[in-house]
Amino acid sequence: MSLMAETKQLPLRKDVPVELTWDLTTIYQTDSEFETDYQAVENDLTALQQLSGTLGKSAADLLKATEALLAASRKLEKVYVYAQLKNDQDTSQDRYQAMYARSQSLAARFGAAVAWFDPELLTLSPKQMADYYQQEPKLKAYQRLYDQTFAKREHILNHDVEEVLAGADDIFSSGENVWNSG
Repeated sequence: MSLMAETKQLPLRKDVPVELTWDLTTIYQTDSEFETDYQAVENDLTALQQLSGTLGKSAADLLKATEALLAASRKLEKVYVYAQLKNDQDTSQDRYQAMYARSQSLAARFGAAVAWFDPELLTLSPKQMADYYQQEPKLKAYQRLYDQTFAKREHILNHDVEEVLAGADDIFSSGENVWNSG
């Protein structure tokens, strides 16, 4: 009788019964749908950057910028989660490692593209915000978001510094990427 425990071999992902795997089709039916949304977020980056400097112009401009930022952010989150889960379900697939790396890069570029938003929002006075809520009632749906940003005032840096930090996310996560790729 051997005292050594018997070593079991894990099955390859392709050999695991489908009912025991993640159903990522609830996020995207196909990788091409992922690519469509990935490209849409990438295309949104320039438009989001162009909204910088508009929050103090009018309530309508604040609403437009907020809705654009949140819509792109939701799409980015979907893209990112899908890529991360595709990579995690089988880390031996170079294709999904690359997809995840691209999504991480997109998230960093997105952060840099919208780094102006919080510092610019903080330039709005309480009176201006109250006026905006009166002028554009749809803004009230985002009041909690704005209030949370105002509450973090002491911890939000100016636009230039926030942009550099957001854009450096790829650099800050490079150690994790090296660890995960090995």
